[in-house]
Amino acid sequence: MKSFCHLPEEIAEEIFLRLPPKSLQCCQRVCKLWFSMINDPKFIDKQLDLSIARNKHPSSTTFFILWDKRGRVLNETFTGQVKHVLSVVTIHDKDESDGDQLPCVIEKINFPSVPETEKEDFPVNLSLSHCNGLFFFHDTFSYTGPVFVLCNPELGEFKLLRTPCFPRSKFIFVGVGFGYDRKANDYKCVKLFSSITREMVNRAMVYSLASDSWREVKIDLNGRSSCVSPGMYHRGVFYWWNTGRQGSGAMVLTFDFSKEEFRTIPLPKHAEKWSGKIWKLTVWNESVVFFITAENLRHSKSFEMWVMVENFGGVEGFTYWTKHLTIGPLVNIRCPLAFWKEDELLMQTRDVQIVSYNLRTQKSRKLPSPGSEWKGTIDVCLYPKSLVSLKRATTLNCR
Repeated sequence: MKSFCHLPEEIAEEIFLRLPPKSLQCCQRVCKLWFSMINDPKFIDKQLDLSIARNKHPSSTTFFILWDKRGRVLNETFTGQVKHVLSVVTIHDKDESDGDQLPCVIEKINFPSVPETEKEDFPVNLSLSHCNGLFFFHDTFSYTGPVFVLCNPELGEFKLLRTPCFPRSKFIFVGVGFGYDRKANDYKCVKLFSSITREMVNRAMVYSLASDSWREVKIDLNGRSSCVSPGMYHRGVFYWWNTGRQGSGAMVLTFDFSKEEFRTIPLPKHAEKWSGKIWKLTVWNESVVFFITAENLRHSKSFEMWVMVENFGGVEGFTYWTKHLTIGPLVNIRCPLAFWKEDELLMQTRDVQIVSYNLRTQKSRKLPSPGSEWKGTIDVCLYPKSLVSLKRATTLNCR
């Protein structure tokens, strides 16, 4: 240990960058030098960049799963009327095994005990957003969305956000997003409201983690908004399905966290008539994609995959969609979830299991589940384990 403590600082840093955050939490208690190094913002940025890059390696990927269960469950976490299981899954697939099971390790994450003062308003039907190792939970069916939950499971940090609302007699809560403002080096939450009167007015508020405060921002959107949760964060922008109301039409609504501006992206003409059969937005090869249920038979489904092309011809804001391929028909598949590598797509089955479908070989492999019987839904996102801390968080023990 004495020899290790006297290593050159640059060598020690290279070693620390390759340790998981939980181990680094222990290391920072050894001496003042290590504490200073591990808590240096530049080191935290380097660790995050390395974790994101490592998570893109085809042989080892970590992702986070929120199992929303509404039946008999073994070893469940209970947060109200709905049961939730939070899992971190690491896939080790060095040789792309031909077996029917994905080689992986599953680690269960426990929610902390909910404070008595927050139990009445605590989210029940959890919906998940993710950015840089931080998770953002809100209630999918709440009309006011009174409490949001920010957490870094790897550090065991949770922060409860009690959010302001506009008068319920005039506005309802229609959507929320979470992401990173690179210019301000700040994590932000955006909350959307839509009027229930004939005025068709939309309003929005933004929360800054750095200032721990909310403020209203401008939103110009024709017709009433109705965002489908969960949305998706990618490269400084949050994306929602906006189904519209009263004939305003389906589209993709975006919010740029640095510019604090909203923008709408029309769907391809071919997709407009399928707006009731559109599935989750996700990322493939650093591009935003979505899926359409192209054919829905009694025992099988087919999905069209559409890719967004941004700033076409070098013109900022000129965006269009291109059809990439058709997947299926697939038996016992409910919907796509997320890509964990270029040609491997996680999908949810009708019996609420997860399989990985290979676009190239068209073969499927099962992901081991915690062992339960339920009816519910699944949220999945890639999970780079990070040292990003909730600086003003109410820290609770989540392990």
